Amino acid sequence: MILPEFRATPFAETAPKVFGADASGVPHMRTTSYNILRWETAGIEQATVVLFWMPFQLAPEGDPLPGFTTRAEVSRELARAPARIVLGMPPGALSSSHIRYHAHQGGVPIHDTLEDTVAAAVACCSA
Repeated sequence: MILPEFRATPFAETAPKVFGADASGVPHMRTTSYNILRWETAGIEQATVVLFWMPFQLAPEGDPLPGFTTRAEVSRELARAPARIVLGMPPGALSSSHIRYHAHQGGVPIHDTLEDTVAAAVACCSA
């Protein structure tokens, strides 16, 4: 399992050391963004099962964004390794047709609830 945190030290202490280490090799991308994306991508690529929960709802002002970057990650994994994906998205998810279409084309079922999505991921890990 890949956790989005550091186990040995607090995130605020370790993140600047890890994510600020190497200069960005991508034009017009900040070093921190480059290192975070490199770390996230490596974690996803090493996973046996990748769970994506995509509620796609616009939240009131001040709330977090509704997973816009997750769309890119799902699209990349649908092209790379669709058999590893466990995908969940409620029926009323905002602007979800693109992901639904490509998931269907890749043979990836879409679970309607977070609970069903997690149960499917656990089942994949137990198989």
